[in-house]
Amino acid sequence: SALAPARASYVQPLSRHCSGPSKASPELSSAAVASFSGLLLAVSLRSSLRSRAARRAQMQPDLPDAGIALIEKVDKKTQMKEQFEKEKWWRVLLHNDDIHTFEYVTGCLVKVVQHLTRRKAYNITWEAHSSGKATVACVWKALAEQFCVKLQQDGLTVSIAPDSKFEGNKGGQ
Repeated sequence: SALAPARASYVQPLSRHCSGPSKASPELSSAAVASFSGLLLAVSLRSSLRSRAARRAQMQPDLPDAGIALIEKVDKKTQMKEQFEKEKWWRVLLHNDDIHTFEYVTGCLVKVVQHLTRRKAYNITWEAHSSGKATVACVWKALAEQFCVKLQQDGLTVSIAPDSKFEGNKGGQ
């Protein structure tokens, strides 16, 4: 090892000059103490590394796949497509009421269904007024429920229905 030659050079001066207390010079004894403390530091560092390696070996079992984790990268588009296929499409339906103004209903639609422009929201409001109901959006079920609840909290008459069972108008999309 790299410490073996250094250990031999440190031992020789100590054995040669430390045969008796009267022959030891202060320069050699301080150099010897510094050398000896360096040697102790190297030995303690080596034992520390050994104990660290032993602890690491205890923490990791001897399994072939120990410490290996797989991170699956999921494409958002693929994930949404799978969710659509699983839940299918649902329609958010706006029903006509004689309470709210066109401006209020249009504002609520734009606020809740953020992909709608003000013009599309107005057309949906007009369709609901003239035919009794209109499709606000065709989305997956969880999002349809979210839109429905928020619009109902604004006081509008809204429902959801599976797209496959829907019979009605062309809607806003």
